[in-house]
Amino acid sequence: ASYLYQTLPVTSCTIVSNVNEGIYVQWTAIRARNCLIAGNGGDGIRITDDNSGYYNWIDNCTIAGNGGDGYDDSGNNNHMTTWFTNCVISGNTGYGVRRAATPNRNDYLAYCCVYGNTAGSFIGQNIIQGSGMLAADPQFVAPPSDYHLTNNSPCIGAGANLTSAGITNDLDLAARTNAFDIGCYESSFAP
Repeated sequence: ASYLYQTLPVTSCTIVSNVNEGIYVQWTAIRARNCLIAGNGGDGIRITDDNSGYYNWIDNCTIAGNGGDGYDDSGNNNHMTTWFTNCVISGNTGYGVRRAATPNRNDYLAYCCVYGNTAGSFIGQNIIQGSGMLAADPQFVAPPSDYHLTNNSPCIGAGANLTSAGITNDLDLAARTNAFDIGCYESSFAP
């Protein structure tokens, strides 16, 4: 597992098959981009405390098949705001997104596919769903070994273009197209 106690980028990482959480965040913020976080024994990403004033950014990640929640921010106190864009959160044993009831702090999701999490898609307050949300099977090639998208995936071409945020390639280093795919892999199929 990756245990982060300072602000660090998590970019183009494959975080799979850990006994506990895929990423455990305490007293810091993360910026995860183009990451596959899958098959871990606990939550895909777990936030316990924060440095107030920081934000988490999770862009073009696939958070799937974990033994707990896909994303869990129900820890101790002072939970920070998290922005999800172009993420697939699917097939986790717990909820897709779990959020504690913390005033003035929100989780924002846009252009994400949240589907097929055993306990449900969302639980908690202050989870705001924006544009481009999908609740459909992302149609992976062969989970848990291959989380690329099949040619029939609704995630193909359904994401926001994040080139201005510095995202130009996927986890395989393939170029992102003008119509970004949702998840960590850009498909070779047209939308």
